[in-house]
Amino acid sequence: MEIEAAISTFQDSPIECLSGWTELWLGRNQKSTLEMFERAINGRYFDGYIGKMAIYSSRQLANDMKAIAKDSLSVSFSHLPFHIEAIKACILAKEWNNALQAIQNSNLVEADNVYILFLLAVYTICSAGSKISQTLDELQSALDVYESDNHSLFGFIAQCLYRMAARNKTVLKFSRELLARANKKCRRVDYVVDELRVAVSLNDVREVTVKVKELMTMDSNDPYATLAVTLSNLMLGKVDDALAQLNFMKEANPAISDFAIYHFVAAVLAKYKDKSFEKFMKMINDSINIHIDKTQSIEFGIKYLRSLDTDFLMGIVYQIMDYAPLAPTKAPDDTLKTCERILNIIVDNCPGICQAYFILARCYFLHSEWDTADRMIEQCLQKDETIADAYLLRAEASLIKLMKGQINDADTCLNTGLSFNFSVRDSPLFHLIKAKLHKQKNELEKAADLLKSGLKIPQKEHTMNLLMQREAGNGQRMAIQLELIDCLQSMKQTVSFDRSYIVQQ
Repeated sequence: MEIEAAISTFQDSPIECLSGWTELWLGRNQKSTLEMFERAINGRYFDGYIGKMAIYSSRQLANDMKAIAKDSLSVSFSHLPFHIEAIKACILAKEWNNALQAIQNSNLVEADNVYILFLLAVYTICSAGSKISQTLDELQSALDVYESDNHSLFGFIAQCLYRMAARNKTVLKFSRELLARANKKCRRVDYVVDELRVAVSLNDVREVTVKVKELMTMDSNDPYATLAVTLSNLMLGKVDDALAQLNFMKEANPAISDFAIYHFVAAVLAKYKDKSFEKFMKMINDSINIHIDKTQSIEFGIKYLRSLDTDFLMGIVYQIMDYAPLAPTKAPDDTLKTCERILNIIVDNCPGICQAYFILARCYFLHSEWDTADRMIEQCLQKDETIADAYLLRAEASLIKLMKGQINDADTCLNTGLSFNFSVRDSPLFHLIKAKLHKQKNELEKAADLLKSGLKIPQKEHTMNLLMQREAGNGQRMAIQLELIDCLQSMKQTVSFDRSYIVQQ
């Protein structure tokens, strides 16, 4: 009798589990659904643990999910799905360090599992902020060995990672390669749309043109496919053509205005066609609100991070920062406040995005919040002090310290930044800060010479791409000009000749 009862219980467990999953997928996340998985667990059916954790995840009950994950691993440490759910539970709780520990535990079971390596890449991008290239290489190697024909997995991983990475060039290039392989194995419109988005983020105008032509031969309701020609025109600087295309698409497909990308494009056109800051900010705020609203009901995890789409949010930040003040101000500034709002969302959810800390530090600096700006820079450099923008961060830090009168600290900070990247000497900002240091020491001639040298630095070639991040060079050159005039006046020199020299520069 006991054997027959055990067999009966075992046979019922898969049915209970299947019923629970069916209820969950139908959105009937009720007490009875949880009881189905619990009966499966009582029958020693492992999938019952997975189902119970899925319920707690959907309810955003991180502690309950972690507790079940711990129980499941005590039952069978060698069952890899339990490790995957344990990692997800830590991510749901935003306990990134514990997530890394869970990933390391899973390696004891299977070291080269593709999905585990994908989760490690998510951790590296969203939390660590360093060793990204190394982690992606390991993921690529595992894909080549175990999933070389799985184009669907290629597309999924590429889309998740580039949307999480806030325009990190290394991640974008990795995603571009994965998408190209996926599209080669199976031509799908979803892959082409993602290829288009990656090309836009990489400022690859030629690739965008190619993908627009490809999308014209395919049917898609994706808003990026609908606005592909408009995006291409903006990257080519064709404002009138972009506006005409946007209006045409709005007439042909009124539902396009339900998407954040439509309002973003309209904001860019308001900036360059209408020259209207008020209209630009209205459309940008509409874009932000629509975008963020669509993430509110999603539990924190892979799906949420993909939907948050920091790639898109960073594009918004780049556009807004074009209106940022050139020098620190005490008065509240709408552009800076809006950027701070977006960037704080990014760093709260993805604390490994160094570029977000850098721009956030700049916003606080321009808002005259020196201590907060300094703290943002420190947090960024704790992630990776050798990132490409580290020298700029150090330069900004030295400028902040200079504002607080800490001349020696500012000089040390600037020299440290220089040690990471000698090309910082070619930055107008370096000359400006160094000159201000000399000026503080009353070394006016040295300051003036540095400022004149800064004006001689060749300007970067002007781009027609209206979607890319603008260089701060023009604002820095203007600041150098004003600083030079002030230096010459302090030296009691006649500045008429020098003013004409400055204008020529």
